[in-house]
Amino acid sequence: MLRSHQVVTVPPDETLGNLVADLRGRFPRQVGVVGPGASEVATQLKRAGLPIELHTDEELSERERAVLEGAEVEIVPLTDPGSPMEVADSLLDLVGETPLVRLDRTGRDLPGQLLAKLELLNPGAASRTGPRSR
Repeated sequence: MLRSHQVVTVPPDETLGNLVADLRGRFPRQVGVVGPGASEVATQLKRAGLPIELHTDEELSERERAVLEGAEVEIVPLTDPGSPMEVADSLLDLVGETPLVRLDRTGRDLPGQLLAKLELLNPGAASRTGPRSR
C-alpha cells in the first residue's frame, strides 16, 4: 500500500530490481509496505534507496526490529493507537443539537421570526444553502 492510495502487488518471483524501478517511476515520496514478509521487503527497498515505512501491528522479533532500525526503516502502527472516536448510534442522534439565535433587529420588518442556525457549533457540520421558512 502506498500513500498515493495505489496498491502494488508483488508476485513471489518478482526481482527486486524490477520492483525498485517500478516504484521509483511511480512514487517519488514515502512508500508504505504491509503484508506477509513486509519487514524483509521494507528492508530491501530501503537499502535500494527508497523512502520506506513499514506499517504493522504485529510484534516484531528483536532481530527483525534491529535489522529494520539498522536500515533506518520507520515502523508505523497499522491501526490508529489513539483514543476511539465518538460515534453516534443513529443519524437521529445528531439532529437538533445545532443552536439557533433569534435575529430580532435584523428581521423586525418581517412577518415571522428570523432565526440563524449556528453551524460552527454543530458537531456534524451539516449545512443547507438558502433561506428556510417554517
